[in-house]
Amino acid sequence: MQQEKTKKQPLYVILLLILAAEAVFILPFVLQRIFRTTFLESFSISQTELGSCFSIYGIVALFSYLFGGPLADKFKPLMS
Repeated sequence: MQQEKTKKQPLYVILLLILAAEAVFILPFVLQRIFRTTFLESFSISQTELGSCFSIYGIVALFSYLFGGPLADKFKPLMS
C-alpha cells in the first residue's frame, strides 16, 4: 500500500490567506463609512436608498454563506 505524502504549508501562507479573506469581507463596510457622502452625491441617492442596498447585500451574503458551505463540500478541489 502506498502512503501519500502530505505537504505542509508554511504558517505565513495560512496567515496571508486569513488576512486576504478578512480584507475582502470588511471592504464594503469600510468603503461605506469613508465614502458615504461621495456615494450619495455621485449616484444622487438618499440615505434610505443606500441603506436598502446594504440590506440587500447583507441578505444575499447570508444566503450565500448558508448554502455555500454545503455546496462546496459536495465538490472536491481541483488539484494537479
